[in-house]
Amino acid sequence: MKKNILLLLPLLILGLFLNGCSNNGLSAYEIAVKNGFNGSEVEWLESLKGKDGTSFNNQSIFNITSEETINGHKYTITYSDSSSYSFEVNDGQNAYEIAKDHGFIGDEESWLNSLTVVNYNTTINSSDGVINGINKAILSTVAIVAKDDADSETGSSGAGVIIDLNKATNEAYIITNYHVVYDDTNQKISPYIGVYLYGQESKSRVMEASYIGGSLNYDIAIIKVTSLSISSSFATAATISNELEVGQTTIAVGNPEGTGISASVGILNLESEYITLTGGDNITSIELRVMRTDAAVNPGNSGGGLFNKNGELIGIVNAKSIKSTSDNIGYAIPIYNALSCYNNILDIASKDINKDGIYKPLLGITIQAYDKESSYDPLTNKFTKIEHIKVIEINDTSICKNIVEVDDILNSISCYDSSTLVFTKQINHIYDITEALINVREGNVLVLNITRAEETFNVNITITSDSINLFI
Repeated sequence: MKKNILLLLPLLILGLFLNGCSNNGLSAYEIAVKNGFNGSEVEWLESLKGKDGTSFNNQSIFNITSEETINGHKYTITYSDSSSYSFEVNDGQNAYEIAKDHGFIGDEESWLNSLTVVNYNTTINSSDGVINGINKAILSTVAIVAKDDADSETGSSGAGVIIDLNKATNEAYIITNYHVVYDDTNQKISPYIGVYLYGQESKSRVMEASYIGGSLNYDIAIIKVTSLSISSSFATAATISNELEVGQTTIAVGNPEGTGISASVGILNLESEYITLTGGDNITSIELRVMRTDAAVNPGNSGGGLFNKNGELIGIVNAKSIKSTSDNIGYAIPIYNALSCYNNILDIASKDINKDGIYKPLLGITIQAYDKESSYDPLTNKFTKIEHIKVIEINDTSICKNIVEVDDILNSISCYDSSTLVFTKQINHIYDITEALINVREGNVLVLNITRAEETFNVNITITSDSINLFI
């Protein structure tokens, strides 16, 4: 707790410099956000560090304390050589002028560059990076409540992650689980969906969200918030990472038990596995490819993010094991797949086709992993698991008929919209091709790199309307 206070106090001082007295009540970070800064408080603080790693008296700051006075605040700075310095700041004063009054020599730019906070806590350890990641992750996380109406005392709770944010239009698009917003009692999307930002989990702060679309079988949904509270908040859109490695730190941020946004920390136990579970309608059995983590996951975490230690989004938490013989087994949909669904749903919604389901093409072929291997890179100390995929059957109505042949080995898949590359992906697993197809639209051209009888070449497949199917 002491460390968090140390991070915040310098922000208050700097706020006086950045905007004088015209933003009374706002911290410097809030002012920075209002003026276009995009990032977490920690990133903003890092951007203000001195170029030479020292403060204006050439010593690193060890500690900062603050106490309120009648006219403002009194600050005491303790330096690495054990010396200390105290000064008072009246509300509305300019911090640069205060620094000059107390011996700083130089212009405003050199003063700003001299600011730093290093070695400020003797108990610093590797967990500090995780704390920074949590702080960043929280900025893009929301708590969600779904119920019959705004005044209802009963409903379900979960979480979501801001993917697209436009503070100029007060709009935020949020990804969550389908089962978070679906009312399985009445078999419909909940009539009322409320959203709360971190630290604002109260009725007076709730923002009503509209349902954009979703998929029962993929357990992904999108909701949208339009509110002035968004534009004046700390909220940011999530930063995305597709880099996964077993053993990496994972941060699950959600709304466990509906008590407010909180975080738990663990590691990534498994990059990919398939689980079968009952869908959001509490009827349909669905199969999902997920990642496994031992970060604590509880009811209310659903729809929240699984982040790496840098606060970058790597998955959407959706389930946990409830076996009595196992502990701390949580699951998250990999972010590549979740975002593929997100973009597909938005595309459908923009055309007013259908609010429920995913549209993707069927190639009309059956594929199989005929060989598996793993490799180890001693330079990066990383393992890579690869499946070799081949075609074992082609349907009579397949759009690949007379283009692809049985026993063709699939190496990569690329998609073009006219001459524009939409994506390209190596096929190292069966799911690489099945999930990539979620990003394909009618009229696109697929380029499959295949190996046939020891010859490797490309084939083109045009996606027709007849090949596009709806997957609820």
